[in-house]
Amino acid sequence: MALEYHLDRVIQAWSHLGSRELAEKFAQERIRIKQHPVLSIGYHEAIKGNHIRNMLMTVGVEPFGLPAIHSGSAFSEQPVALKVEQSVLSSQNRSNQISFREVAEAYLFEKESSGEWTDRTLKNRKAKLRNIVELVGAETIFERMTTKDVFKVRDFIYRFPKNRTKMPNVRDKTLSQVFQMSLDAYEVLDHQTANNMLGVFKDICAYGIPRFHTDDIIASLKPRQKAKARRGRKRSFATLNKEKLQALLSAHHYTSVDKRIRVNYTPDKFWVPLIGMFSGARVGEILQLRVCDVVESVAHGCWYFDLNDEHEGKRLKTDNSRRWVPIHSSLLKLGFLEFMTSRGEGDDKLFKEVTYSGQDDDTNSFGKWFERTLRKEIGWSAARKETFHSLRHTFVDNLRRTAGLHDWEIASVVGHLPSDEGLTTLGYGSHRIELSDKKAYIEQLNYGVDLAALSWERYRRCFLD
Repeated sequence: MALEYHLDRVIQAWSHLGSRELAEKFAQERIRIKQHPVLSIGYHEAIKGNHIRNMLMTVGVEPFGLPAIHSGSAFSEQPVALKVEQSVLSSQNRSNQISFREVAEAYLFEKESSGEWTDRTLKNRKAKLRNIVELVGAETIFERMTTKDVFKVRDFIYRFPKNRTKMPNVRDKTLSQVFQMSLDAYEVLDHQTANNMLGVFKDICAYGIPRFHTDDIIASLKPRQKAKARRGRKRSFATLNKEKLQALLSAHHYTSVDKRIRVNYTPDKFWVPLIGMFSGARVGEILQLRVCDVVESVAHGCWYFDLNDEHEGKRLKTDNSRRWVPIHSSLLKLGFLEFMTSRGEGDDKLFKEVTYSGQDDDTNSFGKWFERTLRKEIGWSAARKETFHSLRHTFVDNLRRTAGLHDWEIASVVGHLPSDEGLTTLGYGSHRIELSDKKAYIEQLNYGVDLAALSWERYRRCFLD
């Protein structure tokens, strides 16, 4: 029996340390624990009190194949996938609650004891369990995990580094450090391996839910669908770095007071690039905005763009494009609301100087100016596909890497199709993404650029009046 085996290892460990007295004491403890009534209840009940586990951990014995929690180990850090308050992890709150690690240990013990797995399967599953426990957080309280939490874990599994213990650029880093790296800085697990790892995570949860949880938190958790390769797929739009963004904000119409010949100065040239930068909206979505699409939500304490196709001539790319996007504080500070009120009311267009045909290209006056004039001025490369749409890619990349948001959170802001069918359930009930949540998301943007030179009042006075 696995329990007796580990108790014998405790005795051997003390003997190797040269303490016969302690070895004899543990031998007596072994007999007492074997006779303890909790063993008749089952292992998962026994570990609730931590009596067996604490005794084993005293000498660093690894209960049922999982690494012991020593000072300085990966498991002693904060959870990678889940942000758990320190108070939740404190000892006084842990007395009658079971951690995710303990659920994983109990699950592994049951599988190992049943003889269901071959030695090869057991070795493979132990390796996956170590990674999953580190990802979730060894001391994360299992019964407090939510549906949103398991989807966060899933997002990280599909970003998990391949050959983590072998690759020089990741092997000496914690998972937290790895996930702060750009996705092109390391190789992620292939799709099938990630699916298998997700399957192990679901198995652990499926084991623990009927024993230690009140909700079926994995009911809607499904593997991601693998993206189908398309022949002749065009290279993706570029993601812009800090220098490229600052070049945009340093363009003459943002910093100068002198007009240039053959430039038709209109409000869209000031506002549309900034809205794209701080909302992630497509250029067509911005150009189609009406005054009535700028809305204040008293309940959520913010202003937002209501992106819709409810007016004649409006077009959206997909059904998911219909959404509410909070207006970033940087736009408000620059005087966007004052601009909006000056444009009329109701169905009046915000950017009435631009005739938009429904295509996100250079067939409208804004697109022609941006692609043919402004891009050359600020040094953006056409060959590298540094275009207006790059602002959208940069917005998504910044929220993912700098703000640490997950794909399903970002999708709610930019109108992407959720990556799989199971995510649609997050839009209902207690898992609905509120406008206030979206506001918190976009306020985490951190481009590291300087907006001090920008002034709507100066632009209006110098170029429009």
